[in-house]
Formats: sequence, structure tokens, C-alpha cells
Amino acid sequence: MHGVADPASVAPEAYHLDAALMQRPGNADIQLDLFLDYANNLALYPVFQQFFQSTQVQTLVIWGKNDPFFIPPGAAAFRRDNPNAEVRLLDTGHFALETHVDTIAAEIRRLLARAAPWAGHSRPAYRLCRPGGYRRPPATVTIRLTETLHTPRQENTS
Repeated sequence: MHGVADPASVAPEAYHLDAALMQRPGNADIQLDLFLDYANNLALYPVFQQFFQSTQVQTLVIWGKNDPFFIPPGAAAFRRDNPNAEVRLLDTGHFALETHVDTIAAEIRRLLARAAPWAGHSRPAYRLCRPGGYRRPPATVTIRLTETLHTPRQENTS
């Protein structure tokens, strides 16, 4: 929980489940393959950078300012390629969703309301094009976050 301002804010089951999942048979090899393949990711950076430079697409970057793996200069780099990118550094570590899910969800909703106003409509796959009528948007973005992410499951007693 390196970088987390308040370790008590992270539910114990979160890190116990993470540790258990990491111990599954074959997972160590998968993680090592991902780590060793990172050089291929770096080779693609010019492609990513060109995309952000040429499209200036609305971009939201949310980072834990205390993340030991993805450090703040990595977040700031998005602004170099897209001056319109919004960069938010939260007072947390690598697992920002564990400590800041409400903040991150609100930021995503705010971006979608601005970038894809039809996404927040009661019919998210459609947008209003005239009173009483709907038509399919040119692209559909679906991000569904619920307030029940961290709600404990109710046990079936029947």
C-alpha cells in the first residue's frame, strides 16, 4: 500500500484478494512475460504520442502522485502531446481506485458529460437529435460505474 495516505481506507479484502490471485498457478510466468514485454510498449510510444498530437482528443489522466511504478512525470507527458489533456494527481499510490473511486468516477462522468453528452442520457446508446426523436450516435462509448462497487454482497439465506 505504498503511497496511500490513509492505509485504513483500503479494504483488507482488496489486498488479500490481490495477493491470492497473484499466487494462482502460472501467474508468476504471466507477470514476468508482461514485465519483460514492456520494451514493446515503449517502442509504441511514438504512435501514441502522434495520436494525441494529431487528434487533440479530450483526455483525462488520473494518477496516484505517490505511485512508485507510474510516476507523475508520466502523467504530465500527456499534456506535452495534448495541451488540452486534464491531469489529476491524487494523494494515493498505485491502486488509486481502492482509495479514490468516488473522485475518479465523478471525473469520468464529468468528462463524458462534456465529450459525449448523450452518454449520460437515460438511453445511453442514443442521443436526442430533435424533440421526441433519437438516433444512434456516430460512436458509442459505454463506461458504467456504479455506486455499489464496494458494497458487500448480501448472502443468500434461502
